[in-house]
Amino acid sequence: MKKYFYLVLFILTSSVILTNCSCGHVCTNAVPVLDFVNFDYTDLNIVLVSEYTKTGSFSQLMDTKVYTNGSSSNADTLQIGSDEILINSTSDYIITIPAVNMTWYLKNINIHADKMQASSCTGGMDFYLNDSLHTIFSNNSAANLPGLIKIYK
Repeated sequence: MKKYFYLVLFILTSSVILTNCSCGHVCTNAVPVLDFVNFDYTDLNIVLVSEYTKTGSFSQLMDTKVYTNGSSSNADTLQIGSDEILINSTSDYIITIPAVNMTWYLKNINIHADKMQASSCTGGMDFYLNDSLHTIFSNNSAANLPGLIKIYK
């Protein structure tokens, strides 16, 4: 339940801001979320997410965040919400999991700017993960859910 609290808070805040404009609502299933699949609990003890300017070349590092699924008293370490990490579409990322010695390159996240009418959302996104194009298609059955970028072990 806690893993969705921050995501819901972000979505609600965004919705309030967008309600006051005539542009409609941005689809919430176009909110990118890293979803770690088939990892053991110990694998995700430390996850490094390095954020780069959105050029596709990973040449300008902006920030690196350290996530953990365990307890941490370090102010610079963030908690992983279950097996998910919320990111934004305005950057490229290098995701590293030291426990399994694996790295993924995520770039060119493109949010589909469809609108939401009532409760049905037709948004989606596409992105490159390790130079392979992935698409989250417009889908009314996924209305109001985040766009899961699946990171497989």
